[in-house]
Amino acid sequence: MTRKIVFIMALFTATLFTTSTFAKASEVSVEWAPFSIGENVTDKEIMASAELLQKEFIGKQKGFIKRELLKRNDNLWVDLIYWSSDEAAKRAVQNAKDCSSCMMYFKLMVTPDPETSKAGFGHYKIMASWN
Repeated sequence: MTRKIVFIMALFTATLFTTSTFAKASEVSVEWAPFSIGENVTDKEIMASAELLQKEFIGKQKGFIKRELLKRNDNLWVDLIYWSSDEAAKRAVQNAKDCSSCMMYFKLMVTPDPETSKAGFGHYKIMASWN
């Protein structure tokens, strides 16, 4: 009898965990923000500015989960930020307009052509995830 109760409780807990993990993942919004840096900007400068931005702004935003800074080659980067919802991601974009550390970070980036200024940037919904 005791084994049966333990088994049922373990099965219930596993089902509950799996269901809630899936529900949480489907609500997550991933911000994909590709950029290039200016010719005279060093990796050290962009990393220091990214760290300051994280401490002073992004890490304090409601709904922030995690952030990764990716680099493809000498000049191509991506800020990959995970938010708890699309609303949280959009709110952070709005809040960035009044953020001095955001402006310092953005100044290190190459100003894109106005016709393609939002090319690549966006918020994406996780449809599936594998580990």
